[in-house]
Amino acid sequence: MTTQRELAIEIVTALRQAGHQALFAGGCVRDLLLEKTPKDYDVATSANPEEVQKLFGHRRTLAVGASFGVVMVLPLRKKGEPHATDEQAAIPPVEVATFRKDGLYVDGRHPETVTFSTPEEDAKRRDFTINGMFFDPLTEVVHDYVGGRADLEQRQLRAIGVAADRFREDKLRLLRAIRFNSILGFNIEPATWQAVMELAPEITAVSRERIAAELRRMLAHPSRHRSVQSLDESGLTQAIFENAVSSCSPATLSALKALQTDSFETGMAVWLKDLPKPKLGQLCTHLKLSNQERDAILWLADQQTVWIDFGDWPIARQKRLLAHPLVHELVATGEALAAAGSIAAEHLAVARKRLKVWSPAEINPPLIVTGENLIQWGLRPGPGFRDLLESLRDQQLEGQLSSMEDARHWLVRAGHLTQP
Repeated sequence: MTTQRELAIEIVTALRQAGHQALFAGGCVRDLLLEKTPKDYDVATSANPEEVQKLFGHRRTLAVGASFGVVMVLPLRKKGEPHATDEQAAIPPVEVATFRKDGLYVDGRHPETVTFSTPEEDAKRRDFTINGMFFDPLTEVVHDYVGGRADLEQRQLRAIGVAADRFREDKLRLLRAIRFNSILGFNIEPATWQAVMELAPEITAVSRERIAAELRRMLAHPSRHRSVQSLDESGLTQAIFENAVSSCSPATLSALKALQTDSFETGMAVWLKDLPKPKLGQLCTHLKLSNQERDAILWLADQQTVWIDFGDWPIARQKRLLAHPLVHELVATGEALAAAGSIAAEHLAVARKRLKVWSPAEINPPLIVTGENLIQWGLRPGPGFRDLLESLRDQQLEGQLSSMEDARHWLVRAGHLTQP
């Protein structure tokens, strides 16, 4: 066994042989029908969690959501192997969920109770028709109780049943509607879109962490411009950011469309580039982003103006910027802004040439002089000490200093030392 699909087929086969129904379910069915490779495979079954664990054994199963009928099944280990091999560890576990019917949703996210049921009932409690189908990998038969196949053919995203009811049950589905529709390049069915707009203000019932998780998926994907436009038009942008962010300008949407990266932080920086830095920082905190994400977004948004005059900078200043770990993401933002007509590409071309011609060692060579060296030479920390170190570093980056001896002579000439 080398793939998760093979693991999923093995699980379906074992469940069938034990007398249970078992089918592929959810997004993997959608992707297979779209002739795409699924990112993961889920199995739905008539077996309850206890029966799944008994069939596959406790060493192969994780009861991550047994109260909701969900058990993770791991790849089979060979007899005598106490731990998974590297090949086995590379195969993600398969989620096996019992067919269920959900009770009342009391918090806008989770059902109060679940009842194990039939495939048809299970399909009806899911979010969108294209995610509500089942597939038999042994006979290659599609089981469609909600019209998902027709919606796939029409490239249409439609909520199962009454759209407003589906969104009230789980308000995160408001964002999932935007993400699925944008990534797939579909159109949202009118009644579903109307419900998204009407219920957009209620997205605040969802935790900020879950909202941020959806935004990460949207903004890391090439369809990010469609996602942002739909967030704006639906009112979700205003609800998520508490009216601190207005609708995107056509130029910003064009830049998002042209942006060539899979970085969430870069997508956020381009999307919200016109906000004052303190406000942008507040919004990152509001979404409970990590410190690393926040710092990256702030730096990328703040540095986008460098492409106005980068080529006119001293070499040392250019090298300092090009040495930054996020410089390639910054170049990507510049290329997107240039493609959108927001900036000229002249100085961006200089940066690209520098990155191509200069080696990493030329851009960011090891320090020749440190603060300890200055102290050993008789200089004392105080006002201007850091500026002196920065001046020495600039001289090194400009190619004027290549050794400690050069540095001592420079300090003598500048009046900081009396002898070399």
